[in-house]
Amino acid sequence: MKEEQLAQIEAWFANILPAPEALPSFVKPLQKNMTVESLKIAQNYTGFDYTHFSNLSQAFDTEENTEDLLAML
Repeated sequence: MKEEQLAQIEAWFANILPAPEALPSFVKPLQKNMTVESLKIAQNYTGFDYTHFSNLSQAFDTEENTEDLLAML
């Protein structure tokens, strides 16, 4: 995005959002530079545990075969 476009978007938000002092304390401004790694740390992201999912799926016993289950969708 160009700086002009960002300025327009910021101005638009400034008109529709309440004054910063009126925002709750849990609302934090965005960082200038944000990476996926910093988001993972900030949000305490742990990822997908494939082993746990695999164990759960093996423990799930169903009498229907996969094709029948998909046909029900």
